[in-house]
Amino acid sequence: MEEQNIRSGTITALNAQARHADRVNLMIDGEFALGLSGAIVLEQGLYVGQTLSEAELLRLRGLEEIAKATESALRLVTYRARTEVELRRRLARNGFSPEAITATIERMHEWRYLDDEDFARRFVESREGHRPRSASMIRRELVGKGVDAETAGQGGAEAEIDDESVARDLAHKWLSQHAREAEEVRRRKLIGFLQRRGFGWDVIRHVLDDEVAE
Repeated sequence: MEEQNIRSGTITALNAQARHADRVNLMIDGEFALGLSGAIVLEQGLYVGQTLSEAELLRLRGLEEIAKATESALRLVTYRARTEVELRRRLARNGFSPEAITATIERMHEWRYLDDEDFARRFVESREGHRPRSASMIRRELVGKGVDAETAGQGGAEAEIDDESVARDLAHKWLSQHAREAEEVRRRKLIGFLQRRGFGWDVIRHVLDDEVAE
């Protein structure tokens, strides 16, 4: 955060920044103290001649950090849906304080940008449409993204993923691309291919018996 002169004093100027018209340089006793968004200046009713304590200046700095963290969070969820855990991790990597992150997460929940149940449903739909894999692997991926185990399980259950049907479709496509290889080689490679997508041996064995035989 911008900071040079966090100490009590009187506001001597509120100057619009040259490169960012929506931001203001707050001057205390003739010296730069904080860069603030114009919205915060208006919301807090700041004016030239107003005396601010050190605690009030620190509070303004905290509000500015929350505003920046919120802007960052909105950009992230606009790009793609995020879980609360994912968003917390990303904001922390961007250098925001725990207090600013917590306040931002609360705002995102209030604005309904964070919904792990909806995230789980969308994630399962995406996997089914573009990168099919077993229900158990999808659950593990969701948990890894911060979705609790129960919600992750519900996401897969609602989609009614049939592991054997998914495995058959994958195997059929894979085999059509490796038709020239020897059967023994194809079986070995197909087993590895399906295992990497989280399918158990019982499912793989049934698929092998049918697909490779064809």
